[in-house]
Amino acid sequence: QYRGWIITAWGEATLQDWIERLQKKATTSSLAQDPEYQKSLERVGKTSMAVVYINYKSFATLLQKQLAKTNPASGDFLAKKISQIGGFAIGTQFDQGDIIDRFSCSLPRQAQLDAGMSPTPCPFETLKFTGIDTRLYWATSVNWKQYFKALQDEWARTSQANPMAALQIWTQSMGIDLQHNIIDALGSEFSIQADWTPETLYPEVGLFLKLDKPDDFKPVITSIIDMTRKNYGT
Repeated sequence: QYRGWIITAWGEATLQDWIERLQKKATTSSLAQDPEYQKSLERVGKTSMAVVYINYKSFATLLQKQLAKTNPASGDFLAKKISQIGGFAIGTQFDQGDIIDRFSCSLPRQAQLDAGMSPTPCPFETLKFTGIDTRLYWATSVNWKQYFKALQDEWARTSQANPMAALQIWTQSMGIDLQHNIIDALGSEFSIQADWTPETLYPEVGLFLKLDKPDDFKPVITSIIDMTRKNYGT
């Protein structure tokens, strides 16, 4: 207990630093002066009743240094995955009896596009599948060609097991061209939806995928049906 505050810490040096900040003797600025924090707080609301904030960039740097000692490949892979993310924040506010949570994640637009996000806004055409019993709806748009390319590039830089290789083996065994029949055939929008009626014990969950080239995707559907009948048919 110090000057009306209960301060806890694992290390003595950390405790001393926090006490000096309380005494206004610290030589470095606080989080309140950090530009990334200020930007995140502006987005989630300066009048928030509660705030959660993570500086992903500095977190990734520290984590990479720690993993470099035990698992360099994993450390490098993880750092590349999140190093471009800036601040992550959640702000909670009360507004006319409602609890409102706002979410902010700072990620450069080019990084989003490189990862496979669609360059155009999602049209949310899948809303037409929803109804009064829809309890969950999540939709977005993806540039599948760029997404698969980003996955291949990422897995090529790490020693971790590559799920893309398994996908390629499966498509080859089924006589499907991964690029032509899947990647090029898919449209940008997809959604996940859960409908739950009072009469049913469990919700019904559906996956919706937009197709730009339905005819090219037909061999995939045929292969999935044949595989299902083979493995689960009676």
